[in-house]
Amino acid sequence: MKFDINYINDLIDKKAEESLKLEFKRGDSIADRKEMSKDISSMANSAGGVIIYGIEEADHIASKPSYINGNEYTKEWLENVIDSNIHRKIDDLIIYPIREDDDINKTIYIIEVPESQNSPHISKDGKYYKRHNFKNLPMEEYEIRSLYFKSLNPELVFDNLLLTKNYYTEEKKGVEQLYCSPIFQILNKGKGVSIHHKVILHINRKYNASFSLDVLRSKNVISEGLIDKDTISITIYDKTPILPDEIFSISRFNLCFPKNFIIQNKAEEEGAEIKVEIAYQGGRDIVSLYINDFYPTEFIDEFL
Repeated sequence: MKFDINYINDLIDKKAEESLKLEFKRGDSIADRKEMSKDISSMANSAGGVIIYGIEEADHIASKPSYINGNEYTKEWLENVIDSNIHRKIDDLIIYPIREDDDINKTIYIIEVPESQNSPHISKDGKYYKRHNFKNLPMEEYEIRSLYFKSLNPELVFDNLLLTKNYYTEEKKGVEQLYCSPIFQILNKGKGVSIHHKVILHINRKYNASFSLDVLRSKNVISEGLIDKDTISITIYDKTPILPDEIFSISRFNLCFPKNFIIQNKAEEEGAEIKVEIAYQGGRDIVSLYINDFYPTEFIDEFL
C-alpha cells in the first residue's frame, strides 16, 4: 500500500472507520508519550496495523486533518520516543512522514505496526496491552504467557528462487513441454525450529502446468490438488528441521508448461502469475512469482 497525502484524503473523504488494525489520533496527541506507548504496544501485541497521527476522528470516523509541526516533532524524535518507552523493541515498525503541499508545519505521521514476533511488549506504564475493537485493554496474565510462547515459534518466509540449468523438452499428448527444476529457499525468521513445512504452488488451470518428481535427488513428497475451479495446487512436503535464521532449500522437482505458452509470455515483462505459499505450523507466507522468473531467457534461449 502506498502511504501519501492521497491516502489520507481518501480516508477522510470515504469516512473511514477505526478498527482493530486502524486508529486515528489528533495531531496534538503526539505529545502524550504514555498514551503513544500504549497505542503502539497494544497493536504490536495483537494483529498489527496502522496508527495515524494527524487525523481527527468523530465517533471513530475520520473527519479532518489535524496537522503536526514537523519541526518540533520530527521522525527521529518519534522513533526515539517509541524505542525508549516500549520494551522489547518492536522490529520492522515503519514511520511514514506525510506533508500537505510539502509544508513541514502540516505533517502527518503514519506508523505501520507489525504483528510482532517478539511480543509481548510492555508499555511505559509497566502494563501489557492488547487491541480490542477500538480500545486498548490491559492483558490478562494467561494472555501475556501465551505471547511469550508465541515468540518461541518459527516464522518461515520465502527468501529466493534458485534455478538449475536442467531445462529440457518432452512431448505430452502431442504438446511440447518445457521443463525446469526450481528450488525454493525458505528463511526461518522466528526463534523456534520448524519441523513440518510445505511449499504450495497456486497455478491457474489454463496454464496447463504439470510436474514430475526427481526421485534420484529428492526426499520430498509431492502431490497435486484443486484449490478452486480455476486453480490447481502443487504441494511439496518436507520434514527437515529448519533452525532459526537458517535458509533451507526445498523442492527439487521438475515443473513444466507448454512451450508455446512460455513463448507467448516472453512478450510480457513478467508473464503469468504463480503464487508460492510457504505453510508451516503456526503460519504461512504467500508471494507472487511469474512464469518468466522460472524461465529466464538466458537459460532457455536454445529452446525458443
